[in-house]
Amino acid sequence: MEEHQNPEDWVDAKSIKTRLLQYREKERDIDNQIERLDALAAKLYGVGSPQITDMPKGSSPSGDRTLSQIARKQKLEEQVKEMINEQADEQKWIESVLGRLSIADEKAVIRMRYIDGEKWDNVSELLFGSKDDYEEKRDSYLRRVTKLHGRALINMARIIEQEK
Repeated sequence: MEEHQNPEDWVDAKSIKTRLLQYREKERDIDNQIERLDALAAKLYGVGSPQITDMPKGSSPSGDRTLSQIARKQKLEEQVKEMINEQADEQKWIESVLGRLSIADEKAVIRMRYIDGEKWDNVSELLFGSKDDYEEKRDSYLRRVTKLHGRALINMARIIEQEK
């Protein structure tokens, strides 16, 4: 930790990091719910094989099952819409804080890591991969990214504290 940084900043930075991690986790949850919705739709709208028989048909609960699946699909669609709207609000909040950071690379690290869901190696390569010495100093650039990340969290925490 640098000498000019206040230890309390780290506590605030941890809460910002927690919120950003929750944002990423909710993105994953939304993706999973959309996959469920796609699977349910495929099952619902899939073409079944017709049964060819000369036996008379009795009444079956398949119509009830179809109605039940339609209701499940509609409920899941509503849940996914609500999750997406909440996530959009959270992203607006994140962007409003990032918009007040003065260092472009700090903004980029937070966006790439949390909004785009990139791994640290990818963040480093996206930020510094065009540098001539990137390959031989890959680890050094990765450390630079983690320092930028730490400073960004502290600066975000300071911005939020000023709002209070």
